[in-house]
Amino acid sequence: MATDSQWQALKVELRKEARSLFYAMGDVVLIEPNKESDSELTLRRRAAALKLRFVPERDAVRWETDTEYGFERISEPITRVAITLVKRLVSQG
Repeated sequence: MATDSQWQALKVELRKEARSLFYAMGDVVLIEPNKESDSELTLRRRAAALKLRFVPERDAVRWETDTEYGFERISEPITRVAITLVKRLVSQG
């Protein structure tokens, strides 16, 4: 089962990937926490948004866009999950 520490580690890796994207391409990715729940956040880039919710009972992070949703297992290496999520945001536009 995924733990809160894995979720916290993923948030750190998402920040690193956002910074990396900025240095490589000049793109800004905002990471907006949810004020009501520590287990949710939103990544924003230009007009695209990717909502994330930590789902420990599924060992996953649920991602959602305007048109689709899915899950990324959080038991994989955390860096790989962060890269996959940021790439999904970038591919939206």
